[in-house]
Amino acid sequence: MRGEGDETVVVVEPLSYPGESVAWVAVAILSLLYLLGMIDRYFITLLQGAIKADLHITDFQLSLLYGAAFAVVFAFAGLFAGWVVDRFSRRKVVFWSVVVWSLSAASCGLSRTFGALAAARAGVGIGESGITPTSHSVLADMFRPHRLALPLSVYALGGKLGQSLSFLIGSFVATVIAPAAIYQLANGWYVHGWQLAFVVVGLPGLVLAFLIFTIPEPGRHRPAGGSEGGFGEYARFMRANPRFFTAHHLAAMIMTTVSVGMTSWAPAYFERVHGLSVTSTGLWMGIALLVGPTLGLPLHGAMTDRLFRNGRGDAHLVYLAAAAALSTPIGIAAFLVSSTAVSLVLLTVFAALISGYLSLPATALQLAIPGSFRGKSSAVFYLTAAQPSITFGPMIVASFTDFVFRDPQKVGLSISLTIALLMPLTALVMAAAFKPVRELARARRSEMLPLDDRH
Repeated sequence: MRGEGDETVVVVEPLSYPGESVAWVAVAILSLLYLLGMIDRYFITLLQGAIKADLHITDFQLSLLYGAAFAVVFAFAGLFAGWVVDRFSRRKVVFWSVVVWSLSAASCGLSRTFGALAAARAGVGIGESGITPTSHSVLADMFRPHRLALPLSVYALGGKLGQSLSFLIGSFVATVIAPAAIYQLANGWYVHGWQLAFVVVGLPGLVLAFLIFTIPEPGRHRPAGGSEGGFGEYARFMRANPRFFTAHHLAAMIMTTVSVGMTSWAPAYFERVHGLSVTSTGLWMGIALLVGPTLGLPLHGAMTDRLFRNGRGDAHLVYLAAAAALSTPIGIAAFLVSSTAVSLVLLTVFAALISGYLSLPATALQLAIPGSFRGKSSAVFYLTAAQPSITFGPMIVASFTDFVFRDPQKVGLSISLTIALLMPLTALVMAAAFKPVRELARARRSEMLPLDDRH
């Protein structure tokens, strides 16, 4: 800003973006690290049988390890991470996030009680709380708005690949390290196989964390005269747009609840109902969760980018609501059919259809908010959407199994009931956000595009 006589002239620099190759290298590295985090997060579900037997716990207690022990600290630590992301080096935030969750995942293998394992899971949550707000901030500053959905979808694919690889790697590890076996280590120290498996899977992150320093720190795109804006300022922005934030966050939370509940208990379903071994469950679940999202996420991203580019400001949310409605009968059937093969095929299709929940709500959010709120918006979103879903997804399914059906063999019916109740609700709630997201996206468009792209 400079003064000229009695006038004040605001000097606005065109927003710059790195080259495509640099930006996509960043997508690849961030996706790889996200993949690693999801392996550490979901690996526990494949070991549930051995953990349950060794620690003498119930399905409901397992659901707390899957969800609440991780999710509560994940969400609240994410608020701090969101504040840090908007002020300090995002590469360093990613590095320390990976280090913390890797050490915590390995320390799950040192746990000999339910409380100790819950504490280690909380450490994984603290570490993972930083990766997605940081990645969303970095990628939103590396890609133009009308090209953002695809890279965020590819990044989200890293998470789904991590889920599938947690089963595939778990299947391999279970053939080498029997989860229920007892192994003697140095100095006469004995550990169960599931404990040793946690250590083996957790430690590689300490090396891979350094990959983040191979990409540059992107410039931050802010509106002219914009500040870094604290949480108080962001809260005022949310209060000024209540319909969008309420419907957007609630719909994303409901859909994520279904996905997390299904993913957490599907291994138990295939082992208990279809009689698959831990190795077979890991193999086939891994393939289903690999193929479905690998086909779905890039397609969802590319199609919504095209719709948004053609003027549909609500493209991401309309698309996701339609996917929620279409996937409901498929998801219900996947856990009711008697054929293992048919169940796995339906699970693959269901996973492909709903996979957009990992990227499209986040894309819509980044396109609707001022650039000064990137990290904080992701942190608040994950507090209000991801934390409840990670907590209650496994818990809802376990509650149906333990307290309604009172039969561990009915876990598949519990999953189907969860899908039947919550997935149609997702579409209905999401519809309430269509109009406000169009208005917000229109308001943000001129300040987010480079000067030579503005219309």
